[in-house]
Amino acid sequence: MLADDMNATGEFCHRPVRQAPLRQAHYARRAEVRPATAHCVPSEPIWGYVARLKTRASGWQELAQFYVRKDKAGDGVLSEMANVLIANIPPRIKLFGITKNPAVAEVFARHGLLLITKAVMPDVEEWADEVGLGKRLPPTALHTDGHTFVEGSLWLFVQGA
Repeated sequence: MLADDMNATGEFCHRPVRQAPLRQAHYARRAEVRPATAHCVPSEPIWGYVARLKTRASGWQELAQFYVRKDKAGDGVLSEMANVLIANIPPRIKLFGITKNPAVAEVFARHGLLLITKAVMPDVEEWADEVGLGKRLPPTALHTDGHTFVEGSLWLFVQGA
């Protein structure tokens, strides 16, 4: 199952991935999967997934759960799935994401999400409370000096910050 495959990567450690929410996001057109399924039951195992997750704040959604099975990675499929998902966002929705993965950080930057620290967004803690990030707010977002993405550390990216 997709959730088991995603959990096995160790990349989703802040909370285990469960199958039902993956399916719900897909059917609600807030997820993009590969192979493409036209939002019906896939005929073969899913090997790529990216989602927009609802937050406590109705105007914000999190770009999250980026997953491409290792044997399918490296062909731009992650970027292509994100492009399709982002192209179908309602105009009132703003996005944010958290990652330590350089490929995902590149997707965020290409779509106008900025790397966030207190130097860029002084009220980042209040904003994080508003959207419901809680303890998932990366410590790097609290830096008060300049910022450069460093692979391996979790970083917050926010649209229109």
